[in-house]
Amino acid sequence: MDVLFSTEISVNLFQIMALLVLSTVALLYGLTRLALFINYAFILYWGYLSNFDKVYDTQIQALPSFSGAYVFFGFMIILLASFALLVNND
Repeated sequence: MDVLFSTEISVNLFQIMALLVLSTVALLYGLTRLALFINYAFILYWGYLSNFDKVYDTQIQALPSFSGAYVFFGFMIILLASFALLVNND
């Protein structure tokens, strides 16, 4: 758990601006599900892919199956979230 608290991750300012612009445009057009999907995609990209080497540098030698399962469940979350957002509840 100390690895998560001591790891410093970085996010490009361009990516943050892209997230804000895309979410704002989607919300202005009333596409709340699309805005939620955009936010899920950005958060999972930042958490799982963009800083992969910084977060998993010390854990890969100790727990290789854990890091693989962590990434697998991250992709499962985005698949389930996208399926849930596509279901029409009207």
